[in-house]
Amino acid sequence: MAFNDPITDEQIDTFIDVLTKSGNVSFACRLAGISHSHSYYMKKNKAGFSDRWEEALKVAADSLEEEARRRAVDGVDKPVFYQGACVGTMKEYSDQLLIQLLKAHKPDQFNERLQVSGPGGGQLIVDHVITLKRRTPEMEGLVIDGQTKKPTDQAGRLENHNQPTSADAQPTPGGEPGIKVGIDVAERIPAEGEEEPHRHSTKDR
Repeated sequence: MAFNDPITDEQIDTFIDVLTKSGNVSFACRLAGISHSHSYYMKKNKAGFSDRWEEALKVAADSLEEEARRRAVDGVDKPVFYQGACVGTMKEYSDQLLIQLLKAHKPDQFNERLQVSGPGGGQLIVDHVITLKRRTPEMEGLVIDGQTKKPTDQAGRLENHNQPTSADAQPTPGGEPGIKVGIDVAERIPAEGEEEPHRHSTKDR
């Protein structure tokens, strides 16, 4: 159906009626014989149609809330069976629906989210913001000759308090636990007067 094709008042009334009862735009379009895209085109361009649309959705939402309240407060009759035969009914209530209704109508008391306000419930004014950062070697004062190094003892060996722990263990190709090594693992710093060790690469092997 093209957007310039005429739509009868009966189709529009059917659409609004179904939307009021179901709250489902696609379902209302099918029963009214209107394409989904055409309905939104009409909502944007047809005078008064958008207001009827929004009112229908509000009524549909109120109906859902009414049903939720009925199930939470009044309860629903559930059949009770004994030896394959229905011997009566019992009331079943929905605590979950009741909680949701309380959160919707009394959010200050039942909403789990923490809400912070200023004096008298007014707007909270933030004076300044503190940004927390991860601890880095620079924070430890470990910048040597413009290069960041890990802590070492006097012999130039890495101190073991920064070594990977068992929590960092990762499976190796052989199936045995290994240690995950990242790019932040420091190299051994040569002692004074000692030649820098030769770095091996996969090409040297």
